Amino acid sequence: MRNCWIQTRGLGQTALTLDAMDISDLYRSQGYAVFDGKAKLEDQLKSLDLIFDKISKDYNSGEKKSSFLLMPHRLFPEIVDALKTTAICEILESLLGGPVDLVHTQVMFNPPGTKGFSPHQDNWYNRSQTKHHMLAAWMPLETAQKENGGLYLYPESHKMELLRPKINLQYLGKELVHLIKQKTFAFLGQQDPFNRVDLSRLLNTPTPYSLGDKKIDVELERGQILFFDGHLIHGSYDNLSHHRTRRVLLANFVRRGTLFRKGIFSKRSPIPFGSV
Repeated sequence: MRNCWIQTRGLGQTALTLDAMDISDLYRSQGYAVFDGKAKLEDQLKSLDLIFDKISKDYNSGEKKSSFLLMPHRLFPEIVDALKTTAICEILESLLGGPVDLVHTQVMFNPPGTKGFSPHQDNWYNRSQTKHHMLAAWMPLETAQKENGGLYLYPESHKMELLRPKINLQYLGKELVHLIKQKTFAFLGQQDPFNRVDLSRLLNTPTPYSLGDKKIDVELERGQILFFDGHLIHGSYDNLSHHRTRRVLLANFVRRGTLFRKGIFSKRSPIPFGSV
């Protein structure tokens, strides 16, 4: 893992820069760390740009209009190829303590006016059987800031257990028809990839009082990847900009051999990853 650099950001300012050999201690202590891969991932980013452009044609059409797409790697295997770089694989293996499997992907366009997703823990959905054996990689294709729907998170919240979320009744009422449609597809053993109902908005994890004012904003640039523990509480802001999108690829990984939930909508299945 030489010549990789890890950077964490808080409130838009650099908090710490470390050699990749130190990432595990930082990640385990705070629950997150940022890999600055701008100099290493340009070819992969260009490949993802083309994929996002292809998806966007469907995203902008009629009934398929949505601000996100679940499990896009099944339609575009190039997404897996873009993630399977030596630097990314070695970081994943370091953070999860061994060989890893990809289990979930999602692309998000987040056009102006998109509401942010509610605070949640990713492992509430993946349900990795072993704590700290699941992590998320959040990879923006353009600068992600508070103005255009950037992330916020609670450092050290990954040390808590999974917290039961509450249903956002306002969002449920708005998207009830689409939720029924999704469940119908799932009942028939099919997947509607352009599902409109975002469970991260439907479910809201109450922020424990003990976290107090620990919330920090995370500003990311194109080519940086935020790695965070599946138990870390995080959310995103509304996109209040007038012209800026916030295109992001999200990928969830588990340590190989870890049991996880397949999921009604995602129907997760493991894809082996390893150093290349």
